[in-house]
Amino acid sequence: MDHYIIELLEKEHWTEEDRQRVMHYLATSNRSELQEHLLQRFREATTQQKNSEHAHMLLQKIHSQLQPAAPPVPRNRYRRLIVVSTAAAAAILAVVVWTAPHLSVTNKKTTAPASLIASKFGEDVKPGSNKATLTLGNGKTVVLEDTKDGTIPAGDEKIHKAQDELVYDHTEQSVAVNTLQTPKGGQYQVVLSDGTKVWLNAASTLTYPASFRGNTRTVTLSGEAYFEVAANANMPFYVNTPEEQVQVLGTSFNVKAYTEEKRNTTTLIEGAVKVAKAERSIVLKPGEQTVYSKSTGRLQASGGDPARAIAWKNGQFAFKNDDLKEVMQTISRWYDTDVNYDETLDISAIHVTGFMRRQANLSSTLEILELTAGVHFKIQGRTISVTR
Repeated sequence: MDHYIIELLEKEHWTEEDRQRVMHYLATSNRSELQEHLLQRFREATTQQKNSEHAHMLLQKIHSQLQPAAPPVPRNRYRRLIVVSTAAAAAILAVVVWTAPHLSVTNKKTTAPASLIASKFGEDVKPGSNKATLTLGNGKTVVLEDTKDGTIPAGDEKIHKAQDELVYDHTEQSVAVNTLQTPKGGQYQVVLSDGTKVWLNAASTLTYPASFRGNTRTVTLSGEAYFEVAANANMPFYVNTPEEQVQVLGTSFNVKAYTEEKRNTTTLIEGAVKVAKAERSIVLKPGEQTVYSKSTGRLQASGGDPARAIAWKNGQFAFKNDDLKEVMQTISRWYDTDVNYDETLDISAIHVTGFMRRQANLSSTLEILELTAGVHFKIQGRTISVTR
């Protein structure tokens, strides 16, 4: 890492030239080195006297230094750098903030950063976890988080539960149809009878046969899921959503189809899929994505962002110029909360970019959103209030 950049980070105040140099570094260099340096500085801060206050001030300092000093019109090359670097700056801040609650604190008499942040918002909410309800073919429901590991009694169906994952026996010949449903604040994994692995995100429903029979393998999804489909060219795999059908031969992909959101997306990680809506169909290549607009009824292909699409599966939130309403829909699903907005707030004009840890408490999540979105939050029970 450039020693000049390190020296800049240690300065109390930056000039406009200093800020531009950091922005240039963010846009053109290996940011992991800068992230590690910031994390180290934060670790050092949390071991000092009055550690939590000092650490919080450090976060504020880094954030303020990355902001433009004034609104003068920059030269064209700097204007592009600032736009490109905004996401990088947000991502680096996210790394620092999400690590804060998990750092060790040597002075036990001081308040931990997570507690300081939580008190700021009034109350706190723990992140989501592995929980779901399984509905069997006979109509019986099984609350999986309350069920011990082992074989689930299910008549002709052979289902095993192990470490928050369901596994169906590949020799199963049952004609039963099962439904796996996650609540808000839940997620779960299932291995279907053909070996296909499915990760189900919060507030999602997957319906599938206990055993695939015939010439096709078909499941139905509402919400979001990541699939790693077992290859079988003679028995294509289909994912039906309320608006689309995704046809697969053997591949990894993510489908996001929440009924309350304004668009559905299918992102291909590897292999090949065909996404169809009415008369139109699109065949994707790895790294590509389809977007279905519910307002226009149009299905279009675009360049995808695989890392962002499956970030939730890897324990992260990932936003890229998403408006505040979309961001808060994602947040509220994971933390099982409602959201109220100040009626004077134009949420469509506020956009957020960055990666954040899903396993942080709600207060820590809102802390970084305040830094990047310029709004204020309050937690009351399971309701988040958003104000200017």
